[in-house]
Amino acid sequence: MGSDGCICCRVLNKDGEDETEVSLCSPLKVKALARDVEGVNWTTLVEVTDPDGRIHEVDVPNTELSGTGTLLRKRLARAGARIAVHKDAGAQLVRLIHDWTPEARLVTTNRAGWTTDGRSFVAGNGRIIGAQDVRFTGGHLASVAAEMKSAGSHADWREKVGALCVGNPLMMVSVSLAFAGPLLEPLGFEGGGLHLRGGSSCGKTTIQRVAASVWGGPGFALTWRATSNGLEGIAAACNSALLVLDELAQISARDADEASYMLANGCGKARADRSGATVRPLSWRLMVLSSGEISLARKLAESGREAMAGQNVRLLDIEADARPYGAFDNLHGQPDGARFSQHAKAMSSTFHGCAGPLFVKGVLEKLDICKRAVPTLVSGFRQRAVDRFGSLDDGLIQRAVDRLALCAAAGELATMFGLTGWNREEPKEAALEVLGIWLEGREGDARDEIGESVERTRAFLKANSARFAEAARGSVPADTLGWRDGHFFYIAPEAWKQAHDGHDPIRSARHLADAGLLVRGEGDNLPRKLPRGIGNVRGRAYTIRTLILKEGEPAQPLAA
Repeated sequence: MGSDGCICCRVLNKDGEDETEVSLCSPLKVKALARDVEGVNWTTLVEVTDPDGRIHEVDVPNTELSGTGTLLRKRLARAGARIAVHKDAGAQLVRLIHDWTPEARLVTTNRAGWTTDGRSFVAGNGRIIGAQDVRFTGGHLASVAAEMKSAGSHADWREKVGALCVGNPLMMVSVSLAFAGPLLEPLGFEGGGLHLRGGSSCGKTTIQRVAASVWGGPGFALTWRATSNGLEGIAAACNSALLVLDELAQISARDADEASYMLANGCGKARADRSGATVRPLSWRLMVLSSGEISLARKLAESGREAMAGQNVRLLDIEADARPYGAFDNLHGQPDGARFSQHAKAMSSTFHGCAGPLFVKGVLEKLDICKRAVPTLVSGFRQRAVDRFGSLDDGLIQRAVDRLALCAAAGELATMFGLTGWNREEPKEAALEVLGIWLEGREGDARDEIGESVERTRAFLKANSARFAEAARGSVPADTLGWRDGHFFYIAPEAWKQAHDGHDPIRSARHLADAGLLVRGEGDNLPRKLPRGIGNVRGRAYTIRTLILKEGEPAQPLAA
């Protein structure tokens, strides 16, 4: 090593007899050897000093420590290393790093969030929480990861931001949702989230900013438009934490459909590398806090799409503009909702990014306790929900209850860790209040869906009345859609699909049955066996009462 810290080596003179000491490269140091949790994919961590005196850490795959060192030279040069240009420099550099064996050993991970062994948590900004023998090798994360930074102290956040949640159920549940992300993988819960639906300036964006402050600054809250490119990378960067998406109206119905499905599925698209080999897709498990003036179901309906039941329950639609002051119940001394919103945004912009990492630290330190306590808290919430709202046996409703139960449990844990300043009962009560909002909205949505299915069917029958043959006719034209008599339309299965093109025909049939306009078949069958003499054929058809054509008259449920 030279007096200036540069690495030197000896090379033969032109005559091939004497050696001369020459500079090989600027200062560098091999700090550690690293491998993944399975003990493969070894890399060497090299510390490089650039011409400005700054230090960079470079992960060198051990597969590059051979031959003439062309790839190694390029990798180190990008970090600012100055490498000699004589013909043997590359090989000499390879030999130097290959033979330099440090004592330190690291475990590599290529994803944010929990490491495979559960000993550490990698925040999106690269910070390691927990065991420090972890090296993130996942490359460049989406820019949102850089926003997972802190400002002010945690005490400031608790007193100036967390305190604003008291008496505001929507805000408290949203912040609890932010704490729930790190619980998903260790405790085996599925990801999901909330969609705050309400008019502009009602306060839903403010609630998102406050929830985002658990993990980072204002830039940690994105818009749906920001996901049109790079959704997978954004979700992966927020793995085991929170993804905040504002203004659902900013993207197309098709993009919303694909995005919501991908987020719920927790996995990106499979791709191939340059050699054609399949690359393992990005994966994540996180909580989502969305907002918009319309629901996801309404957004999808813009292009004739229909939200599947799983989508609706993964992202619970919550009415967010029917509280006493828009989205708020308690203004904490502010004169009106607008002033309170401005104050909450200002506080969350000033104090943020401390509570989330501290929550992860608490979970790591008390993981065994958390694994016992959270299921108990979830079970207790379920019982309280039944006590308040009655039977909740529907499977989809149970999934929604469990999502809010996990939020309540996360809020209570954060309170037990001293992070929120709330009373331990408050997160549960807030989650029960939000569950009531969701249940009420779900009933309203169900009524709307039934009405829409009825209207589609009525419009189809009116537009195609001439293509329904009289029931007693023995032969019918080739383009017949079904039959009719004095009481019923008998719609052929293919025609039923045509009537509800772009929507789920089975779900639409159930809606007609709920409205008392469809005569169900035996057992679980929705189409009914055609009565004898109908078109001289045997088969099944959707049997719709002709009463459907009399608009404005309420349908009466059919007798069993």
